[in-house]
Amino acid sequence: MILLLYGEDTFRLKRKLKEIIDHYRKIHKSGLNLRFLDLREKNFDDFKNEIQSSPMFSEKKFLILENVSSNSNFKERFLKEIEKFKGPEVIILFLEKQDFSKDPFFQELKKHSKFQKFKPLTLFKLKYWIINEFRKYGKEIEKDALFRLIELVGNDLWQLNNEIKKLVNFQKGNKITLKDVEELVSENVKVNVFRTIDAIAANNKKKALKLLNSLFERGEKPSFLIALLKFQFKNLLLIKDLIERGKTQREITSSLSLHPFVMKNLFPLAKKFNKEKLKKIYFEIFNLENKIKAGKIDSKLSLEIFVSQI
Repeated sequence: MILLLYGEDTFRLKRKLKEIIDHYRKIHKSGLNLRFLDLREKNFDDFKNEIQSSPMFSEKKFLILENVSSNSNFKERFLKEIEKFKGPEVIILFLEKQDFSKDPFFQELKKHSKFQKFKPLTLFKLKYWIINEFRKYGKEIEKDALFRLIELVGNDLWQLNNEIKKLVNFQKGNKITLKDVEELVSENVKVNVFRTIDAIAANNKKKALKLLNSLFERGEKPSFLIALLKFQFKNLLLIKDLIERGKTQREITSSLSLHPFVMKNLFPLAKKFNKEKLKKIYFEIFNLENKIKAGKIDSKLSLEIFVSQI
């Protein structure tokens, strides 16, 4: 039997993997011989050895293969022998933490497997996901609290899961309020970066520096923040260019393959900048990153100076 789980939403992907493993453990009373193979490090011969080895105590063999997209040789050899692996004797599950549906291997594999894609939730679906997560704990969340939670954390389900557990554990009533969210929830680093960029666009250097220093206080590394700023300003530059060409927000989202939540934050920001300023900021960040990597300047201090002088 061949299964495939893939997509950028690694939280729901991992949750589904656990559900499948728990399901097979329940129906195979003699036990489950569970093995993981990372195909960035292992090859087809390693896989064949696992297939051909005899499990103890009549256990059901379950192989989880990660990162198949990075192993061309494995893909070629697996497809040549795929008919051998379709039977019920062994469960083979491919786990891919990205959308690789354009890969020819995927196109062929899906003809012989059961598969499920996990793409990031839209804002509409994210709201209901959060509501349902609270209901699992017997809790409700007020509308204002729900929107504030999304504002602070975005669509990072890993952090949202932790924040939901925190709110459930510390809130004694049945309803999560705006006050609860304000007091207990930590702002997501990417959301903070969006707010920092917004402050830069408004020429509010004091606010931008305050937001930046709040990230330093949380232990975020300057090199990570610079890389994140560079990535988002690159997106802003691309979005601005397409806006000037008359493209709609939906067309830009599709063209750049950006998640709607990211576009929701970047599209209004792109309108606040002129194109030349975006180019200037992007190339200054690029040069700053290179100087830091070369060890010519202090990363934290130079990032603070950069934000204060934009």
